[in-house]
Amino acid sequence: MTRSNIDKFMVILTFLFIFSLSWNPVNPTRFGTLLQLSIIFVWIARIVKSKKVTFEGSFFLLIWIFVILNITSMIWTQDFNRSYSRSINNLLFSSIVIHSVIDIYKFENDVRSALAAYVVGTYVVAFGVVLSIVADPAAGGHYSAFNYTPAITGTYPPGVMSPNQTGIVLALSTAISWYLFLTIKNNSIFDKFCKINILYIPVSSIFVLLTSSRQSLVVLTICLTYILISAVRLNKINGRSIGYLLIPSSLVLSQVIPNYTIGRISNIYEPIINLEGNFGSRFQIWEMAYKIGMEAPILGHGAATYRTIIGGGSNTYIVVFFELGLIGLIIYILIILSVLYNSLKLDPIDKYFSISIILSWTLIGMLRDNTHSEQMFIMFALIIVIVILNRHKYTIV
Repeated sequence: MTRSNIDKFMVILTFLFIFSLSWNPVNPTRFGTLLQLSIIFVWIARIVKSKKVTFEGSFFLLIWIFVILNITSMIWTQDFNRSYSRSINNLLFSSIVIHSVIDIYKFENDVRSALAAYVVGTYVVAFGVVLSIVADPAAGGHYSAFNYTPAITGTYPPGVMSPNQTGIVLALSTAISWYLFLTIKNNSIFDKFCKINILYIPVSSIFVLLTSSRQSLVVLTICLTYILISAVRLNKINGRSIGYLLIPSSLVLSQVIPNYTIGRISNIYEPIINLEGNFGSRFQIWEMAYKIGMEAPILGHGAATYRTIIGGGSNTYIVVFFELGLIGLIIYILIILSVLYNSLKLDPIDKYFSISIILSWTLIGMLRDNTHSEQMFIMFALIIVIVILNRHKYTIV
């Protein structure tokens, strides 16, 4: 199978776009926006020329229904400007990029290269953590230090990433790095990079801990669990070796991680159980959001109105219900289930990786708003590409 020049150009554009996504997991940077628009125009030109477009499985249908529902909600929304920005500038453009990725990725190395581009993007974020600690050593990589993250003066990107955003990006890179290592097939330059890049897993894990972010610790736990389970089941490492690695690693971490960070992370469950502090206020906000959401339970109050009416304390599932009602929530959950169901059919290497990514985004969605996360939807799209590339083995649903 050979590619046309327009397809080669599009593949490069998508790699660059995914590289830029890791700088900000919610919205694209200016550089990312330019790439996004370029991908859209080139993809439309490609469709006009070839008169072909991929529509395979329920994922496509559900994504577009979700987008159409967001756009339609501008009719009854209580904040038209926000709804327009979310529906058109975020979800519509993102969905076209997602569709184009699934449409043009025809080889296994396309997916691997896209994931590698994401990991390389996290190098920028990791470097930003180093800069933040150098700029403010007393902060120990915690909140005040992130005035400089991921780069001083906001060069990458124009704005500030929170500790949670930074930590989640770095945590996800550990699972992706391991997957790239497991899928090495030959001794190409790219595969040599994947071998060397495995050293980034412990480095990235330390940086996650330096953020003192509880949300990212949840993701890191899932990703490291995936690494350990897949390593044992695929005979890459045995249980005794894991014990030998954990003891010296714990000693090293105890010397590197600041006491404040250790204390904050060690009592992660106590505020949840006792509904204290930030977690206690979140539950109060969710309760209030649910009550107001029940005033429009079927179609919601309109896209992006949660911030206007409620403010903070985001929970993806509460937000979707509040903005798009029960219909929107069902569609959103079906999108996740469609990706999960198809990923369960994959071979062990692909299946373990896919489940870890889906589980990470599903759980962290309980503590943040992922309704318009381009990063999440792109990762789901890459999983669907893996399924499509194995269509000769499985039926896509």
